[in-house]
Amino acid sequence: MILNRLPEFNQVSAGRSSQLRIPPYALTLKAMELRFGGTSMNAGLITEMRLKLGTSTRWSATGAQLLMMNAYKSIPIDSLHLPVDFSERDARNIFAEEMGGWDLDQRKDPLYFEVDIASTAVAPTMYANAWFTPPQSGDKGKEQGQLVQKYVRATYQANATGNTRNQLPFDPKGSIIKRAFFTYTGTDFTPSADGNLNKLEVKKNGGIVWEPTCLDARASQTRYEKVPQSKVYVVDFMLDNNLSGALKTADAAALEFNAFITAADQITAIYDVLDKPYNL
Repeated sequence: MILNRLPEFNQVSAGRSSQLRIPPYALTLKAMELRFGGTSMNAGLITEMRLKLGTSTRWSATGAQLLMMNAYKSIPIDSLHLPVDFSERDARNIFAEEMGGWDLDQRKDPLYFEVDIASTAVAPTMYANAWFTPPQSGDKGKEQGQLVQKYVRATYQANATGNTRNQLPFDPKGSIIKRAFFTYTGTDFTPSADGNLNKLEVKKNGGIVWEPTCLDARASQTRYEKVPQSKVYVVDFMLDNNLSGALKTADAAALEFNAFITAADQITAIYDVLDKPYNL
């Protein structure tokens, strides 16, 4: 891999948005890492990050959300660095590992990375390093043939309790779903009990493809060296790090995500998908 420091952000100030343009190298952007400095600046002070293709956001997360997802995947973290990985580090083969990176010279629009810094940061500083690998696509102009990694978020209010399903609408538009993180605000799980979001059911074309309880899902994830996170239920179709297990939706005439809760709750979903650059 090639490791380079990216161009500087246009500004780094508390309560402001910082932006950098990723150069259109004849390479694939595999991952980035934000480096923090100043009196008070860390991932928890990032209220929003966006990867934008032209003017459209194609990937987004808060600093806290990315910390949570990295921790689940056992990606080491510290207070000065925040990894932003578009690849699948622990995939079983190089094809699956590198799928998700952004081919930079295949885009017809520029690629930007934006960071919103909280007003409570004090004299913050920040720059970004990036890891590049060889191009993945073929001839120029075939950018729609590449699959890139995206985080797509949605928030739901769930009020039906007990055995009643709370439908969480999501249109994947033919993308491939690797996993989905569902955060909730109610009672957290314990080592021997489910959290308030006690089960998540996924149905494709009427058939159930995922339905473990919170406790059972966490047990399986721990066996595969994932790290369950507080007040988060994870639907992980790549639990064993095999891309073949990811949920293909191109042939889905119907797709349902149904949450089962003990008490009314607000659920925020982060769908981790492989998708065509200009689709979702």
